[in-house]
Formats: sequence, structure tokens, C-alpha cells
Amino acid sequence: MTHGACLSGDTAALGFTFAPEEATEDLIWTSSDPAVATVDENGVVTGVDLGKAVISCTTKYGKLQDVCSVKVCDIIQVAL
Repeated sequence: MTHGACLSGDTAALGFTFAPEEATEDLIWTSSDPAVATVDENGVVTGVDLGKAVISCTTKYGKLQDVCSVKVCDIIQVAL
């Protein structure tokens, strides 16, 4: 599971890779809590309100799935 953080109102595109490269299949993106974070059909996540959500990407026929945990914060701390 991948983890990420964003501010409310910010967007971030989640990436994916098909193997082999020429393989294609429709992907279905979902959020466990759209009140916290939404995701569109291209994997772009938008922070909506403070909290945590899990973004899932599943192949159309459900054979493969990956998830990303997203935390929407009011500030993001950066370690130097």
C-alpha cells in the first residue's frame, strides 16, 4: 500500500503501469470516503476535507487491484 498526503482542495495524479506495456484494460477508480478525498476516472485525487481515505484502482474485470492511503491535512510537515 502506498501512502500520501495532500491539503484540502489540492489534487494529485496517481500513476499506474501495465506490464507488458502494450496490455490495456479499463480501470475503475474509487474512494473509500468521498467526503475526504475523491478520485476521477483518470486517477486524479482531490482532497475534500480533513481525514483519511483509501483510493482503489481495480481492473474492469477485478483481476488486479492496488490501493493508496491518502491523508487530507490542514498543513503538511516537511522534514529537511
